Amino acid sequence: MRVLNLKVTSFYIQTIIQIFMTTGQHNLLNLKRVIEFKESMGIC
Repeated sequence: MRVLNLKVTSFYIQTIIQIFMTTGQHNLLNLKRVIEFKESMGIC
């Protein structure tokens, strides 16, 4: 369980970094999308 969670968390962090590096004005919209995705995956 912990290994899987660690991998998912690492992927989640990389996704956030990618979003902030590749977007400009739409950061908040994309961040909201990531948060919704995270919640849909059941990550607390």
